[in-house]
Amino acid sequence: MRVHDGREMVPVSLSGGVEPGARTGTSVNGQPVVVWRGQDGTARAWEDRCPHRGMRLSFGFVRENSLTCIYHGWSFGQADGGPGTDGRCLAVPAHPGTAPPAKAAAVARPAAEALGMIWVGAGPGDTQPPQDAGRGPDAVHPVRSVTAPAPAAALHAALAATPPPGTEPAEAPAAGVIAFQGPAGLVIAAIQDRGDGTSTAHIVSTEAAAAPRKALCLWAALVRDHLAAVVLP
Repeated sequence: MRVHDGREMVPVSLSGGVEPGARTGTSVNGQPVVVWRGQDGTARAWEDRCPHRGMRLSFGFVRENSLTCIYHGWSFGQADGGPGTDGRCLAVPAHPGTAPPAKAAAVARPAAEALGMIWVGAGPGDTQPPQDAGRGPDAVHPVRSVTAPAPAAALHAALAATPPPGTEPAEAPAAGVIAFQGPAGLVIAAIQDRGDGTSTAHIVSTEAAAAPRKALCLWAALVRDHLAAVVLP
């Protein structure tokens, strides 16, 4: 594995956690973000705010390759009908005969998929996710995401100090990512700082069999619960 060139992106979900036609709200460095996937299969991330009245776009719904605000029905995507990556307003139901103004656009964030996860940039220059040299997109399998009532550094330290049974530390592909190597394959945990004192570990494994991944689910939950018991009064 190698560390990517460029500024780091933030893991926000397992890839399978956002299916085509689905959307979810999350946060990147404390800023609300909506992550959604159109019918074309592309994962996208925008600031979670409709430019019309400020309603959270994560409350809306996906239609084809556009995201529609639930408040007044404004829909956003790409003006040429292609993949909705630029956030342009496509339609205003109250004024069907009027072209939406160009400034009526959702604010897009860089988004990419790598290591079986969706990654989002904290700013426009954050465009490179971690790279897994020599592995294709189907080389990893989802384990689970666990959220702890503790900062990212504390969750990272707790996972690093308690490797899955039978594994040992391995080279990580980027900062904020932990890797363990064991007989069942490689385990990767990427840490998301939610900016509110909590953090989430998104965990994948190269092991395809269900039993080892179930054991990893239990390991992650136990580490989270122990950390919660330590930090909570």
